[in-house]
Amino acid sequence: MIPDRDGACGCSGLRSESSFRGWDDYADFERTVREGGAFTEVPVAVPASNVGLVERWFECKACKTRWRLIEPDPPFGGTWERVS
Repeated sequence: MIPDRDGACGCSGLRSESSFRGWDDYADFERTVREGGAFTEVPVAVPASNVGLVERWFECKACKTRWRLIEPDPPFGGTWERVS
C-alpha cells in the first residue's frame, strides 16, 4: 500500500469495514496495515470504547489521515474506520 501514480495514498485502496469476517480476516488485514509501508502506528488519542477492546491507531504516511483498528471481541466483529 504505497501512493500510486495518480497521487492516491495508501489508505485509498483499503476498505472501510464495519466488521471482519473472522480472526483470519482480521489478522490478514492487520498484517497488511502494519507491514505494507503506508502507515505509521500512532498513540490512541481517544479510545472508541472503554470496555477493554484492543485498539490501535495508524496514520497514513501520504495524506496523514488517521484510522482506528479494533480487534474483534465476539459478538463484536472488530472494525477499521477513519478517525474523525
